[in-house]
Amino acid sequence: MPGLYTGAAGLWGGFSGLLFGTSLSTPPGLLADAGGFSPASLFVNGEQGVWYDPSDLPTLFQDSAGTTPVTAVEQPVGLILDKRGSLVSYNPATMTISSYDGGGATTIVRNGANLTFTSAAISDGIRFNAITTADNYSVIEFIASGSGSLLVYAGGTPLPVTLTGTPTAYRAATQPNSAAFTIFRSNSAGLSASITINSVYAIRGNHASQSTSASRPVLSARYNLLTQTEDFLTGWAQNGLVTTGMTNVTTAPNGTQTADQLVESDTTGTHIDYRSVSGSKADTISVAARANTRSVLTIGCNDNTSGNWSAAAFNLSAGTAATAQSAGTFSGISSITPLGSGWYRCTLSVTSSGNAVGQIKFGVSDTTTPTFGSWADYSYDGDGTSGIYIWGADLRVTNDGVGIPAYQRVAAATDYDTSGFPLYLKFDGTDDSLSTASIDFSATDKMSVFAGVRKLSDAAAGVVTELSSNINSNNGAFIFAPGSYTTATGSLYHTSSKGTVIAPLNSTTTFASPITNVISALFDIAGDKNTIRINGLQNAQSTDDQGTGNYGNYPLYIGRRGGTTLPYNGRLYSLIVRGAQSTDAQIASTEAWVNGKTGAY
Repeated sequence: MPGLYTGAAGLWGGFSGLLFGTSLSTPPGLLADAGGFSPASLFVNGEQGVWYDPSDLPTLFQDSAGTTPVTAVEQPVGLILDKRGSLVSYNPATMTISSYDGGGATTIVRNGANLTFTSAAISDGIRFNAITTADNYSVIEFIASGSGSLLVYAGGTPLPVTLTGTPTAYRAATQPNSAAFTIFRSNSAGLSASITINSVYAIRGNHASQSTSASRPVLSARYNLLTQTEDFLTGWAQNGLVTTGMTNVTTAPNGTQTADQLVESDTTGTHIDYRSVSGSKADTISVAARANTRSVLTIGCNDNTSGNWSAAAFNLSAGTAATAQSAGTFSGISSITPLGSGWYRCTLSVTSSGNAVGQIKFGVSDTTTPTFGSWADYSYDGDGTSGIYIWGADLRVTNDGVGIPAYQRVAAATDYDTSGFPLYLKFDGTDDSLSTASIDFSATDKMSVFAGVRKLSDAAAGVVTELSSNINSNNGAFIFAPGSYTTATGSLYHTSSKGTVIAPLNSTTTFASPITNVISALFDIAGDKNTIRINGLQNAQSTDDQGTGNYGNYPLYIGRRGGTTLPYNGRLYSLIVRGAQSTDAQIASTEAWVNGKTGAY
């Protein structure tokens, strides 16, 4: 990895695949996102802050040391790298090394980046001294062979290496607490090792981590609440249907042989495929369907009582949707969208003023104008052979994202489509959180905070982010929380900024969960300004006295106050903190960028 790249703020803009590619010879560069704007531009003058982007998988690791990458959704995130940080490359052929002697003799032979050493005793080894404490995420990639075993210390839990005659590639990474970077240390007497250092680099930034494995948020892109969405036999119950030959009978809208059929049995009654669900009070239920020997699909739902339901019929020959019928606390709206080749996505959007949706059902009908009963079904005498084709069931909270696909394949909880679905960090509202080392904001009394969030509960206040362990006891701090600390209403958004005097502010309108928003919190201690912007518009502003002074040198906590209390129950799509006042143009561009990652409006 030739060359030394330093001081390029936002070097991670447009980043993809750097850490896990085969070459590190070229830094990722300051690449702008679509529209010509990148948050990297917020930090080009050396502004202090953070830029966390959960959609950029190579910046995520399952452990806090950064040794196990996040490669798929539903994996824990123990470390997220700060994309505003700079990449620093070291030349392994000229790095300074020294003998690390644990009591036995160590012989070192060096030829550029190639090293051999023998050790007479356990704990002898080689020490690399180039990395400084500023290099708070450091990586060494090497190939090793020989006999015996090594422990490779990169400032944390050692990487065990058992040597063989076959050269094997390894990677060690860390956030060290001292200037000592890497020690290759013997773990067996009579070690004989041959090592080739391929690359040594560091990423400087305010990276956020969580050392407790049970308290790590999870990377997710799940929107469809169902599983087995393309298998209407497994995980579903049938009433009045022929199940033999039910699955994978014809080509689905996506061109795969995965579409099923609903064939009515030779009985009088309802002919439905159904399942119990954990829905909400505002759900959208949809499925793709195509006419066969029958041409009517029915979609229904209820809350597991006979008096609260909604249902609609869809004419798959005409491509029309009948007006939804509802009873009790439910109301529904039906719609139909052509998908091509005779397929339609049929949708029932339902709201409830009482219980949440507890069951959904898809049925086949012999009439285009069925009259639904109290359980949202239609009964008739089936012939045992007639039916419709069906594929791609989807159940989601109605307001869960703007501009995302209408259908998400979900085979199982960890097996689902992510293309087109915004990635986010999922905080469980119990103990999930991340935090940084202390960030020195002492040179500024102004702060710009941008976040894409979806709060899932108003039952208790939770912290999205807070500078210092508790703003109430620390000067030069701020907080953004999806819940008010000054009223009993949890559906408000709250911000506070403090020089020597705390100035709290709540949103002027309520935002009841579940809801997705892009939030901007703009603070100015000297100017006594605390401003909340929601979805690109100013919502509230306080000019209360914030006292004097600048912001402090504290850790930034994400998901819990001080990493211990007020847990956040919700999603985090993006978080940008800039230790500076932002212009109107910067604010608007950043909000649009964050919304592109969030889909709030």
